[in-house]
Amino acid sequence: MSGTPSKPQCPPDTAPPSILPRRSALHSSPDFKLNRTISSSEREDTIKSTPIKKSPGPDRFSSKFYKTFKEELIPILLKVFHEIEEEGTLPNSFYEASVTLIPKSDKDTSRKETFRPVSPMNINAKILKKTLANFI
Repeated sequence: MSGTPSKPQCPPDTAPPSILPRRSALHSSPDFKLNRTISSSEREDTIKSTPIKKSPGPDRFSSKFYKTFKEELIPILLKVFHEIEEEGTLPNSFYEASVTLIPKSDKDTSRKETFRPVSPMNINAKILKKTLANFI
């Protein structure tokens, strides 16, 4: 044997206790429900809180459209979001954005550095993103 101490052996399917994640009080709480389905009222609250004056994405549907027709759109969004949850993938439209260059205030517009890019996304993608952020 060499003079180096041997490392304690762990069963093959376990990690040494020092690197196992600790369970926080949040995870052990009975109110911790990340595995539940997001309700239609949570999605409706997200639609209600979406600012009206935001630019629409490539599909050209504004948040005002979603707010005006929320009763008709919530069941459709629930179905789409349920499919996303089941399949684990987002529709291609959720990855689309309209890149637009906006000039900075009081700057020389003949130089590219005086513009800033904005990339409005489709509102349905914003609703999903905001719903998930509120959910967590």
